Amino acid sequence: MINFKKYLIEGLSKILFHYTHIGVFDQILKTNKFKLASDIAKDAESNISQNGKYFYLSTTRSKIGAYHVDKFSIGDCVIVLDGDKLAQKYKGKAIDYWGNYMRTPTNFEAEDRVYSDKQFIDNAMSYMKEIHMIISKKYLEKLYGLDKINKTPQIQNEVPDDYYIKKFRTVLLLLKKNNIPYYLYDNQNAWTTQNKNKAIELDMNILKYKDKPNNTDYFNNDKIRGKYYLKPWLELYYTPIDKKEKLSKEALKILDYLEPIDSYRGKDKLNTFSSDMHNNYNNEIMSSFVDIFKKENLKNYKDYYNFLVKKWYFKDKMKIY
Repeated sequence: MINFKKYLIEGLSKILFHYTHIGVFDQILKTNKFKLASDIAKDAESNISQNGKYFYLSTTRSKIGAYHVDKFSIGDCVIVLDGDKLAQKYKGKAIDYWGNYMRTPTNFEAEDRVYSDKQFIDNAMSYMKEIHMIISKKYLEKLYGLDKINKTPQIQNEVPDDYYIKKFRTVLLLLKKNNIPYYLYDNQNAWTTQNKNKAIELDMNILKYKDKPNNTDYFNNDKIRGKYYLKPWLELYYTPIDKKEKLSKEALKILDYLEPIDSYRGKDKLNTFSSDMHNNYNNEIMSSFVDIFKKENLKNYKDYYNFLVKKWYFKDKMKIY
């Protein structure tokens, strides 16, 4: 039985597990950086944030925690991290995100958060002890005509397309090059428990894609999303009131509905802003918001919204409710 009170006062565990997907993992390896999420986008996150640390890496101290044990798909990856080494440079603590209301011994996520005042943790590979990935060898063999026996694979999922083939190949080559141990599984239970005895060997020739992969990287196009959804909100901060004509069409559209949150239109616009922030919580543009939050002593998206209302609504529109 987990001692919840003892757990919540502990620091980072000696061994941590970070769950991600192959489409994100290849970028972690290519850049040798972990991109952290921001805690300014949701009330729940702000309430458990670390003072002065606006970014966090979500990990768990349990390989069979509720966050991931029943949720998997081909391409899911577990990065086993050196918690002691991370603790030498970064602060961290245990998080009970759902609290007493949702917590039971069978659904406890056992989350540990690593905090930073910067959005990236450099030298990511230096913290990696080993990697566990789930892949369907049978599907891949069948896809490329290499299967000899027609059997039902243990993982029921769609056949990986060339996009995923390329990602797997890139990841495996980078792991080999940097001498990071890795294990592949085609069985959910073996992957979840990290049973190395059931890891599979994979011929790299299987991972040769036949067609040129689609150039659209669905996992790493967040710069485009951030520019479209969140850049106009930054414009409203940096643009002086007497330079309103320099605002983009998107920023002007927001300004038309920028009202105090006790009004109907204000509440609706705040909800839109909250959704955009939440959907881009690990977007690189969040660093720009954090810089403003530090300068203006703001805590979360509501503070930022009210700051803009004070700047534009009362000084520009001069309306009174």
